[in-house]
This record gives sequence, structure tokens and C-alpha cells, in this order.
Amino acid sequence: MKTERIPPERGCFPAYRIAAGERLDVFMIDLPIPLPGMEHQITAWLLRDGGTGWTGLVDPGPTSTAPGLVRTLRSLDVRSVDTLLATHVHLDHSGGTAAFLRDFPGCGVYAPPRGRPHLTQPEKLYEASVATLGATVIDAFGRPGIVDPHAFLDASPVRELEILPTPGHASHHDAFVYHASAGSLLFPGEAAGVALTRLVADLWIPRETLGRFPNGEVPAGFRYQYPGTPPRFEYDIYRRSVELLRRREYALMCYSHYGWTEEPASDLDRLLDQMELWKTVTAEESRAASSYGNEDREIVERIALRLRDEDPLIAAVSLFDAGNRVKEAFFLRNSILGFLGYIRGTGESCGGR
Repeated sequence: MKTERIPPERGCFPAYRIAAGERLDVFMIDLPIPLPGMEHQITAWLLRDGGTGWTGLVDPGPTSTAPGLVRTLRSLDVRSVDTLLATHVHLDHSGGTAAFLRDFPGCGVYAPPRGRPHLTQPEKLYEASVATLGATVIDAFGRPGIVDPHAFLDASPVRELEILPTPGHASHHDAFVYHASAGSLLFPGEAAGVALTRLVADLWIPRETLGRFPNGEVPAGFRYQYPGTPPRFEYDIYRRSVELLRRREYALMCYSHYGWTEEPASDLDRLLDQMELWKTVTAEESRAASSYGNEDREIVERIALRLRDEDPLIAAVSLFDAGNRVKEAFFLRNSILGFLGYIRGTGESCGGR
């Protein structure tokens, strides 16, 4: 698919335009957070269907980026948004919903029904987010506002949009599939894990490192992905969601974190294999730790060291700039903690790979 990097106007955010059909444009909009490694981490996805006249936005991001997101939409000549689609209500995905609606008051909101109370009464989610990610990160996201319950939609607003329940990353999580003439587009939230795709990898890799590759370009075989599995994590539920996504065919998969791929089946197959590897390594290290009494932090580090050596899908972290290496070290360990909690909660013994 033809893609175009759109330089930001003053006060706006970078964006990419993907021509997904004769009259369908999809835009990935960066939502930069002023923390090391977070400049190119969170995205909103804009769909503009010239055939039906429908405009939708997947995951508006945190409160702090809402003003820049609105300015960016205006710069793309978006005057109205029909539907805001929230894959889940974590603050980096949907914390800015109330702030966004102040500028687009006629916009309907579809969010997973189980997550909606956290949008109408966000204090409990905010406090839990501080406990999980720390005050520095959550302060940079901004405090979520209160969403009017009357804004919510109970079903898909257009026949082209299919909603797939995909719990696992969160107990309330949906993926969205937009069926277009040129093929279906998948917006998985974090049901398909976290990735850095090749076409945007240069945003995390410093120029001097890129210079080591032929023509100074990210190689075609570049891969970086891992499960999005913060505590509390249920392996079987998450895996069933990935398998549900894998049963479909898509022309494009649009990650929340970070980029897009025209080979969704390959990414989902790799993720399923990777989850088995992570479960096995975590079970082995958890069982070994029980004999010598390591603390959680030490166990997580032992698992991280093994995965660094055994999982080729996270090897690319060594190429990243300093900020992204630190940020990814944190989020990788947060996903490992999810696996560790799962193994302990089920008492699962390690088995073969």
C-alpha cells in the first residue's frame, strides 16, 4: 500500500497516510509524550472513508496529547469525527477521551462495555495506573476527565466495522476490523502485542546505527515484537484472543505500539510461538527460584536475560537509542511480570518448548 510521511505543521504531531483503498485513507498519528523513549510510542489511528462519508478514530490516547491530536486532525482537514473507538480504557489509549470530546462534542464513543465505568468514573483506574507504571509516567499522560455516559454507543456504528472481543491484555478489550473493498484492516489494540515495524523503525534507531546497514535503511527482515501482558495476566485468555485474530485475513494490521504491517498472519504466528517460549522460560525460572528463594526482581532479571539470548524477536532492542532501550527494558519486564504472576497463580510446571 502506498504510504506517505506527513511533516507536522506547527503545534501538530507527525502522521503517516496509508492509502488503504480507492477512497479509504488511514492515518497513523503520533502522540508524543515528553519522556525518554516515549516520543514515538503511542498512536491514534484515523479512518476516513470517502465512499461512506464515515470518519472514525481508534484510541485517542492520553489526556496530555489531546490538544495536539485535535490540532493535527484539523491540519488533515478533519472537521468532524463520527465515532471514537476505544480498544480498551488504559490511560495511554483512552485517558484523553473526555478531553477529545470537548472539541468533537457530536462524536459517539464505542468502548468495551466492561471498561466504560472507568471512563465515567476514572479515579480508580488513575490510582491503579500510578501503582503499576509510576507517578512520573502517569503524570506525563495526564489525569483523565469524566465521559458522559450518554456518549456511548451500544453497537458498531457502520456495517463495515466489526468488533471482536479480545480480552487478555485487559479484561475489557476489543479489536476492530474495518472491511474495505481492498481488504480488511485490523486495529488490534494490544491484543496482538507490542511491535516496532520496519517502516517506522528509523524513529527508534539512531542515525549512526542505521549507517551500518546497506543504503542506511532498516533491513527488510527487521523484526521486533513481544506480548503485551502486564499483571494481572491470564495466558489462556490472551492466547485465545490472538488465535481469534489469526483466523481472519487482513490486508493491513495497525498496531497501537507501534507501526503497521501488510503481513499480519506472520506477525500473529510469531506472537503465538513467542508466547509459548516466554511461558516455558518463566515456568523454568520460577521453579528454579523456589529452591533458592530469589526475590521477584531477581527472578524477572533472570528471565529477561534468558529471553535476551533465546528470543530473536526482542534482539533488536540493542539497536535502539538510549531512551528507547530504557523504556523497552521497563515494558519488557512488565510483560514478564504478567507471565510470572500467571505461572504462580496456576502452579503450572515447566514443560517442553
